[in-house]
Amino acid sequence: MISDFNTTADIILFASKGELWEFHSMIAPTFLIENLIIGVGKHLKESSISKLEELNSLRSKYKDLLPR
Repeated sequence: MISDFNTTADIILFASKGELWEFHSMIAPTFLIENLIIGVGKHLKESSISKLEELNSLRSKYKDLLPR
């Protein structure tokens, strides 16, 4: 592990981006994060749907100001 913060964590998740000399893809870390979001969403169901609807509303409201 690179960070000293790993000693304060209850759970450590690792996703390799490859060796220093290789192309550094963010696919593995992104996949890990997306799956965590899905898992939390499944667990919290109703409040997750409510927050997603709120996010969608904000995106619609500010669509002309958001970068593409």
